[in-house]
Amino acid sequence: MSSFIEEVKRNIPSNTKILPSVIVAQAILESARGKSELARKANNLFGIKGNYNGQSYTVHTKEYLNGRWTTVNAEFKKYPSYRESIIDHGNFFTSTPWRTQNYKSVLNAKDYKTQARALQSSGYATDPQYANKLINLIETNNLSSLDGNNGGNSVGYTIVNMMNPSMYKYNAPYSMQPLEVCIHNTANTATARNEVAYMNRTANYTSFHVAIDDKEAVQAIPFNRNAFAAGDGANGRGNRRAIHIEICYSLDGGNNGHQSARYLKAEENAALYTAYVLHQYGWGVDKVKKHQDYSGKYCPHVILANGKWNWFKNRVQAHLNAIKKGSSSASKKTTSKPKVSKKPQGVSEKGWSFAGTFEASETIVVRRGYKSTGAPRLHLNKPVAKGSYLKPGDFINFDHVWFADGYWWVRFKYPGRKDSNYYFVPLGVRNPAVSFGKAKLWGKITKLSTKKDSKVLDWHKKNAIK
Repeated sequence: MSSFIEEVKRNIPSNTKILPSVIVAQAILESARGKSELARKANNLFGIKGNYNGQSYTVHTKEYLNGRWTTVNAEFKKYPSYRESIIDHGNFFTSTPWRTQNYKSVLNAKDYKTQARALQSSGYATDPQYANKLINLIETNNLSSLDGNNGGNSVGYTIVNMMNPSMYKYNAPYSMQPLEVCIHNTANTATARNEVAYMNRTANYTSFHVAIDDKEAVQAIPFNRNAFAAGDGANGRGNRRAIHIEICYSLDGGNNGHQSARYLKAEENAALYTAYVLHQYGWGVDKVKKHQDYSGKYCPHVILANGKWNWFKNRVQAHLNAIKKGSSSASKKTTSKPKVSKKPQGVSEKGWSFAGTFEASETIVVRRGYKSTGAPRLHLNKPVAKGSYLKPGDFINFDHVWFADGYWWVRFKYPGRKDSNYYFVPLGVRNPAVSFGKAKLWGKITKLSTKKDSKVLDWHKKNAIK
């Protein structure tokens, strides 16, 4: 196949309702294999009219109106790259309720001939030979082979554009030729759309390219502009040369590595999306980096806390292999999820009888409590108590410290409550080379006693520690 066909093919999203053969044929026909004025100067492959994020390009075009060819001036969308043109083409058919109904026969078509004819009959193009031209291109270039596994193993996310060029001066001020992909966890419970919406209205020089949740991959910045997400400085490699992908819902269970069902789906969608980005640029999985690689920040925190970084890269590789073979994604059985131990690792359950006070700076989930009987034991496998969270600004006094599953844990009683139950909460990720008193936690220790007779004097009063 030609380089133009290959470029169009590798940018086709996995969830497309338009058959890949038809997409490529339309691109060939309507852009003269990428050589038309509209394709060269506006990256518009499909002749879609209007404006894209306020950008448009006006050309003289011939249209078949009232039984004859007429020359008219028309405004067409101007895209940052082919990628956005192809994604917008797919979104066009369901962009309004009227279009969804009008193009129903197009969207329901299962073979290229039916779909090509449905495009013409539904009024997508005015050329009376449009369907025949598409079919001829598909058969001449053997494009039907592209449809063989289309959608067979698709994860099923939708690609959405929410770019806001008016914010680029804050969030994406530099042009960029990307070198790699950087993976993040969002550290909140927002959907991808809400994550992007917040960034688009906040001029704080913190940004990313794509947010992905269990249903959508929402693009905020084109890949030819930078994003400030790596924390390695204004001119750092991550901030200037990486495509940044945020995986949503990482705080669904609080800041302790919990993986909700929708988070796991978002993680899988991110692995597939990343594979398509690698395929688009001709990269290997060695181009996939984590936020931690650039600035040392513990991110993507859920993936790291569950020991899944290698699993994630292997999953990306599996999808990439499938894409190269013509499928849309890898089987979900390609690799198995790692097992995460629920038993404390490397220490006895007694831990240390340190007493102290902790003030949270992030929302942290709390484990269920138990009555104060017997020797102190870390009940790590107990279910989460409903509504039990430490929120930013909350303090607790604790009387025991453990490390388990890669985290520092403490036992405490809620200040202001009358019950005598103990509860458990992780305070941060454990670095084996750093002691508890010097660890980077999700808040701060305002008082700590490591003496043998240390204890909490008053559970309800901050810093009431002996």
